[in-house]
Amino acid sequence: MFDFSFLPPADLEFVVMTDTHYMLDPGPHQIEFESRRRQSARAAYALQLVSAFDAAFVVHLGDLIQEFPESHGFTESLAKALEQLSENGVQLRQVAGNHDVGDKPDPTMPTDWVSAETLTNYHDRFGQSWYSWSAAGCHFVVLNSQIMNGSLPEVHAQERWLEGDLAAHTGMPIFLFLHLSPFLVFDTEQGLGHYDNIDQPARGWLLELVRKHDVQMVFSGHSHFSFFNRLGNTRLRVVPSTAFTRPGFCEVFSSSPPPERGRDDVYKLGFLLVRVIGKRASVHLVRTEGATEIPSASPQRVLTRISQDLPHSPLGVSLRHALATMSEVPIAWQSTIRQPVRNDYPFLACVEAGVRHVRFPSADLLNGQQRERLLALRDEGVALTATWIWSEQSQVMAEAVNNTPGLDFVEVQYPGAVLPEAGCLQAIKDCASEADVPITLSALRPRETAPGKQHARTRIGYHLEELSSLDQHLGEHGVRVDRVLCRVDAGQSPWQTIIGAHNIPVLNQIGAIDWAVEFGEANSPGQVERAVEAMAGVALFPESRLFFEPLMDLDRTMDAPVGLLDRLCNPRPVFHVVRTLNTILHSEGQSWKARSAPACINATSFALHCPDADVLLLVPHDEDAAIDFADLRAFAPNSQEVNIIDLKTGTSWPIVPDADPSMTVQLQGATAMLFAHTSRPDLSKSPRYRLEELLDVTRPQP
Repeated sequence: MFDFSFLPPADLEFVVMTDTHYMLDPGPHQIEFESRRRQSARAAYALQLVSAFDAAFVVHLGDLIQEFPESHGFTESLAKALEQLSENGVQLRQVAGNHDVGDKPDPTMPTDWVSAETLTNYHDRFGQSWYSWSAAGCHFVVLNSQIMNGSLPEVHAQERWLEGDLAAHTGMPIFLFLHLSPFLVFDTEQGLGHYDNIDQPARGWLLELVRKHDVQMVFSGHSHFSFFNRLGNTRLRVVPSTAFTRPGFCEVFSSSPPPERGRDDVYKLGFLLVRVIGKRASVHLVRTEGATEIPSASPQRVLTRISQDLPHSPLGVSLRHALATMSEVPIAWQSTIRQPVRNDYPFLACVEAGVRHVRFPSADLLNGQQRERLLALRDEGVALTATWIWSEQSQVMAEAVNNTPGLDFVEVQYPGAVLPEAGCLQAIKDCASEADVPITLSALRPRETAPGKQHARTRIGYHLEELSSLDQHLGEHGVRVDRVLCRVDAGQSPWQTIIGAHNIPVLNQIGAIDWAVEFGEANSPGQVERAVEAMAGVALFPESRLFFEPLMDLDRTMDAPVGLLDRLCNPRPVFHVVRTLNTILHSEGQSWKARSAPACINATSFALHCPDADVLLLVPHDEDAAIDFADLRAFAPNSQEVNIIDLKTGTSWPIVPDADPSMTVQLQGATAMLFAHTSRPDLSKSPRYRLEELLDVTRPQP
């Protein structure tokens, strides 16, 4: 089911899933939300995907079923859910959730607290609810968050055990799993009346242990939503559900609510594949999107690299919106307080797509919340470029120097003219010498006529034909800049514009050319074509960076360009095109050259060559686009393997080299045809793990 061939080898792979909420079929009875009827089928689909990974182990973070322990159908639901697991060949390492043992001890909770009886029943069925094991030099710990802060004797037994277990494994990479999150946004947030966190004093006790033993990652569930936090060196990841989304958290989006008042935002459903590589872990979101069955003849899903695994990628985004916005879940069932909530989906989308650069207004560095999020993104492998608009009163140099420890690039935007004045040039020289950070120069040109627009617009970025005079001007003033930002306007072809850089005179004072490509108000096919053109063009210039903008749709401004994400922060088709193509072109730091492409009926085509492979990129104009296999063989006659990759769905399937030459390949959408000159390593059969040697499960006695 999966194509691992673009991923680096891993020491260990495991899956983290949560909140599958198996539900008994209510039959003809009325039901509050129709999507509830699909929860069990959605769980089955997710389990089939999980089974296909053949991972070392699978951790389920709790809420295996929909019913609560006090409900009439609890026992039957649990039996059916365990039967479903068996049918799909998945053996879980189970974490106790509130639907498994009961709610946390909070007098405002809507269901019964965990009790001695429900806890004993759970232990009899699954074994002790706190335990640990080691594998591949790492240590893994499961905790029962539901009993924390309670009065059961097991509370102190778990505390004593955890303190001893962590002390015994200090120095190892430690991964911690529990159902409730210690916190969602702030480690000081209120616990009483908050449905989704662990209250004090247990929270403080747990976080102190996390800091003391330098826990690498903490995984939690329950919220059915994705959140990402940092606590020192520890990454805290809240895992989405495979069943449904929690409506209240949709308050964070500037949009209409998703279906069922926010309960059925299927594009946010999925689970995580975690790959341990040396002393770090790469976390990959596997989206299930509410699907309930796998087609009988489905292609392989390409597993793409995340930011930290793509050091050679030029991909960037311009943050026209703030990276993270805050809101509050109103007082509504299930909580009895207003819960603070932060939108981490743009952050996580950047990492998922393999983005390596973001550019943002320098004012974000003065905003504590935005600065914290940007620095967390930097820790995930994304370089930061802060932009300053030059003026005589601006403090570009001083601010850049002060922010250098968390800043990778400075972009100076000179307003009003193509050629910056002497004061600006002197500030650039001073900044380069004192801040020791690369400088990008950009023009900021207001009052430019835009076709079809009532008012003139402001252009940020140079046009290619302006660079020769800029280079001469810089030379006359003895100034050299590391980069300039050029713009591909919405009406320009990214491919034709970018490859035009081959034709300009040699630039002596400019190190490299970066590109900002706006999608404009294009429809989905037009947006995809612009993305493919831009990525193909920039691949020919290894020193360049490519910034798509906007990351998220603008739909209530004078202009309404579409982004990689919609207003609910769900991926548009172009997101998956960019994500997949980013991995194909840049996973190994390939050096690409352009070559002629074979003609294709009703499609735009681009061809790239590197020593190990050729890539043919095709963007069909309509549903009848096709290419003859004979033309493909003539394009790369010596290739050892031919793989067709649907960029929008991120799926691949091979073509047999000796296939019928008269065969015609129909294109379903933007497509990459990868012709490998040598056989790619089959990482789908990468060494798996002799569990009896690697996994030592330690379950404390009750």
